[in-house]
Amino acid sequence: MRLRYPGNDIVPAVSQPIVASSAPLDFVLIIGWIYLFGVLIFLIRSVISLISTYRIISAGVTVSVRFPRIVVSARQHPPFSFFPYAVIPSSVYNSGNYTDILDHESAHLRQGHTFDLLLSEIFIAFQWFNPFAWLIKRSVVLNHEYLADQVSVINRSIKDYQYRLLSIAGEVKAVSLAHTFNSLIKNRIIMINTKPTNSKAVWKTLIVLPPVLILSYAFVKPEYKYVSS
Repeated sequence: MRLRYPGNDIVPAVSQPIVASSAPLDFVLIIGWIYLFGVLIFLIRSVISLISTYRIISAGVTVSVRFPRIVVSARQHPPFSFFPYAVIPSSVYNSGNYTDILDHESAHLRQGHTFDLLLSEIFIAFQWFNPFAWLIKRSVVLNHEYLADQVSVINRSIKDYQYRLLSIAGEVKAVSLAHTFNSLIKNRIIMINTKPTNSKAVWKTLIVLPPVLILSYAFVKPEYKYVSS
């Protein structure tokens, strides 16, 4: 293309190169780094919680080496279980009134709830931005507690067991990354008194599983393809 100026001078026009904006790419990169930073933070948090739990176990005294291994701890914390240990505070153990608690924690261990809890922590680490991931973990923990409560109330007064839960509910802070006896007390008492049938439990699983799979797929990072024109 030529431009004509006064004086009949013809000056060729300088073509301007087309520069593609890199703003969208930069935005995706920033989001990616934020996501990875969040994953790292939550993984570090899980490792710290794991170390803290094992410190409590290692500081206690093992009074039974058979499964489940019973550990008596002098520290201030509620009874908890972490495979293969059932940890009982010395104040509870010395009272001699801990069979219901031991049955509860043993149920957690025999049903492999520790591994479900660890899997939930990993899921949270990689889906920390997804609110449904946190709700799923809470539902998993509540289901674990209810299953363990079912074992604990066999041949035992349900009323007395509920008083037991309430007496430990607000004593001390729960242990990280472990099933503690004083977690989700209100919900557990409601579920103990509800006593759902096996058929209802199956239907609940069938109803919850598809949304979980769909949500997990929906939050997978999409692939972007840039086609040059």
